Amino acid sequence: MKEAMPKELMDQLMEFAARGDEEGAKDFLVAHLDQCPQETRDAVILALFEDGLDEERKAGEALAAFAEQGAEAMRNIEADKEALEKAEKLRDIKESI
Repeated sequence: MKEAMPKELMDQLMEFAARGDEEGAKDFLVAHLDQCPQETRDAVILALFEDGLDEERKAGEALAAFAEQGAEAMRNIEADKEALEKAEKLRDIKESI
């Protein structure tokens, strides 16, 4: 026989669901995890683990995008520097003529 979640907990959890408050529901479940049936605990822990992995992936993607933007900026700076150096050399040659 499946262990049931206490009615009071279920009612409070449903209030979060009715408001569409996913973060509140998640926080509530974590705070009351020890009062939940084992099956529910396992599902919550798995969901939190998956959320953590997804956040880690997003952070990695953001870091990679930031690094690429930095590399692009460095390439642009180097190109601008080379163009400036060429312009200065050309100006020096014109002045010496």
